[in-house]
Amino acid sequence: MSVRMVLRSTDSLEYFDNKPNCFRIQLNKQVQFDGYWTVAVTEFTTESWDVNKKSSEVFICCDICEETIVGGKDIPLLRRVFLGEKKENNIIYKLPYYIPMKIGQLQQICIYITDRAGNLVSFLDGPVSVTLHFKKFPYVL
Repeated sequence: MSVRMVLRSTDSLEYFDNKPNCFRIQLNKQVQFDGYWTVAVTEFTTESWDVNKKSSEVFICCDICEETIVGGKDIPLLRRVFLGEKKENNIIYKLPYYIPMKIGQLQQICIYITDRAGNLVSFLDGPVSVTLHFKKFPYVL
């Protein structure tokens, strides 16, 4: 059993003051995840970012996943991303990294994008979208 969600930084603006580097999505219904579930980023899209920025490494974090140690700190990391030299990026992950979820029901999701130091990145200029794939364990093919 699996669930996919495409979340865009311009979604749920009637509820939240979303930005490309930090956005919260209000789902139209509560989603129940009974048992042990994992989540992975399968696609990440930026429409515009400052290509003159020295660091193109960003960390996609989410409030629903278990923490990962990054540089000695625990953060709810979904995926580390290296942005390309183009202003627009559409990255599709053929081998997603599945991270355990820490909650069993979901009505809101918060995605935030940081640099290695944990600061929200400031060089994302346009909308961002993240596709999440939720998979129940044990995996059945």
